[in-house]
Amino acid sequence: MKYTKSLKISAINWQTMLKTVLVQLLVFACILALVLLAFHDVFDAVVAVVNSLDFSAFAGMTIEELIHGTLTNQTVTENVRALLNQLVQAIEAIPNFSNLVFVSYLIGLLLFMLYRMFIGCCDVPVMCQIVEFMESNTFRPFSWYFFKKFTWSFKFLVCQFVMTIWLDALIVASSMGLFLFFETVFGGATALSLIVTLVCLLLLYVTRQSLYAFWLPCMVVDALQPMQALKKALSVIFQQFGSVWVKYLSTIGVSTLLTLGVVVLTALLGANPLWSLLGGAISFVSFYVNKNIGAVEYFESQQKPYFSVRIKIPSINEIEQDKPNA
Repeated sequence: MKYTKSLKISAINWQTMLKTVLVQLLVFACILALVLLAFHDVFDAVVAVVNSLDFSAFAGMTIEELIHGTLTNQTVTENVRALLNQLVQAIEAIPNFSNLVFVSYLIGLLLFMLYRMFIGCCDVPVMCQIVEFMESNTFRPFSWYFFKKFTWSFKFLVCQFVMTIWLDALIVASSMGLFLFFETVFGGATALSLIVTLVCLLLLYVTRQSLYAFWLPCMVVDALQPMQALKKALSVIFQQFGSVWVKYLSTIGVSTLLTLGVVVLTALLGANPLWSLLGGAISFVSFYVNKNIGAVEYFESQQKPYFSVRIKIPSINEIEQDKPNA
């Protein structure tokens, strides 16, 4: 029931979702342009490495074995290892590879921090629009909230970065540790280990998102500063954590599968890499839906009434016209 209401609110405010996705794609494109500019030499080297690998042969061999029923865990492992050996040999042939890696790491870290900071520039305006609709069945333009709440948004972005970067680092480190663990458990079955690790990474990410699900709704609904809102949100979320986690898993899981599907099809069909941006758009849509889920769950936890459908309130002229003639 609550999940249906969240989807209804998302659909009703589709214009907000579209504007949000466009702004986030613009930020993504700007960061991508900076990445290509900063990593020009590295990018050329990566292109050379990718061109040296025969992905089409690998994919064709795997699909053919799957169709004929001869695909086994051993053959997948052998194919992946052969591809990885080609990758290692191509990388080792890159001149000054260690220097490129060190410089790339520093620049990449800086760009990642910028990306994390600015990709959430729409979070507060979007939540303000969602909450305004839920409370009053009306909404003001997205641009009005974007500029009106810019200072508030910047404070939230800084606090969010500081309070979540440690958890993100822990998730990345855990995924690496899990991969090595599963490699040992499954006897070096790299493909199986990678799949299980990715599933665990998805579950950890959903848990991370669920933990902070009430932060924005609490901040907007109760008009609190970011850190005050975080304290209250963490004290409330555990009452609804299971419900939020399941709903987040469904949206993030579906969006992840669709995104991977777009990327894989783009690679297999040899299409323009820009089509991969469609996968990013799908992820941004799921972020928007999750904001609606968080808002609905927070209103329910606080027992606040809210609108989940658009109701047209007639004007005075319409009421006068509908009156029966005396």
